[in-house]
Amino acid sequence: MNRKLFHRLHRGQPPELFLYDVTSSYLEGEHNQLAAFGYNRDGKKGKRQIVIGLLCDDQGTALSIEVFQGNTADPQTFGPQVTKVAQRFGGGAVTFVGDRGMIKGPQIEALSTYKDHEFHYITAITKTPD
Repeated sequence: MNRKLFHRLHRGQPPELFLYDVTSSYLEGEHNQLAAFGYNRDGKKGKRQIVIGLLCDDQGTALSIEVFQGNTADPQTFGPQVTKVAQRFGGGAVTFVGDRGMIKGPQIEALSTYKDHEFHYITAITKTPD
C-alpha cells in the first residue's frame, strides 16, 4: 500500500497494532528466482516454494505483502516488517502480533534498536523463563 493511500485510510492516525504472519506456496516450475527448498507448509515434498509475508493493520486490512526466498525462516522475515512500519506506517507506540515461531529473543531485542519508536509485541511463550 502506498503512503498516500495509507494516510487516507487511517486519516493521519497510524494504527497502534499491526498483525503479521507468513505462509508458503509451492511451485511446479523451475524458473523462479525466489524458489527454494524450505519448511513446506503444504506437505508437498520435493517442491520448491516461496515464503509470503502479510502485514495488516488492526482492522485486518492488508498493508503490505512481501515475497521471500523459499528457504527463509519465519523469524527472518520479521525484521523487514518492523523497518517497514517504522519508515512507512509508524508513529507513536506500535504493537506487533505474531505467532510463537515469528517473534523470538533476537526479534524482541531488535525492537529496542528503534529509538524513535515505542515497539511492543504479543506472542506465545515457547518455553518457561529461567
